Amino acid sequence: MRDPQLEHILWALLAELEADEPLGRLYADSLGLALGAHLLRRYAPVVAPPSQNGLTKRRLARVTEYIREHLSHDLSLTELAGIAALSPSHFKSLFKQSVGMPVHQYVIERRVERATELLIAGTLPPSEVALQAGFANQSHMARCMRRVTGLTPSALMRDVS
Repeated sequence: MRDPQLEHILWALLAELEADEPLGRLYADSLGLALGAHLLRRYAPVVAPPSQNGLTKRRLARVTEYIREHLSHDLSLTELAGIAALSPSHFKSLFKQSVGMPVHQYVIERRVERATELLIAGTLPPSEVALQAGFANQSHMARCMRRVTGLTPSALMRDVS
């Protein structure tokens, strides 16, 4: 029996493990949850989950504030789910319903925002900005900034000057 989606998730996990610049625990946790969800959805009996419309305002505020205060750390899905007092898989689903994007993407976008603010301030070198914004290194920051904003850090600095 062959399962292309299962293979895709496992290849992504392998690539993350072998990467010179891993995307972090949050990404690996997300892949692990995707693997578990796929296995359950595909191979477990079907049970209709109760319907919910996302995180409560209080939980969402607690999680987003925690993310903002800990951007420079290697955040994990389990850690963020603990802040919301939910299981990681339930948290992941409710967070996406609440914010409109996956947790990993939300964290990357907040890190890009922080890096942009620090670069515009011009008080730190780009390598230090990358670390303070939570990126693995300067090239990781540049890739994420380009993906999110369409600009590299050097292009941003030229536009500000």
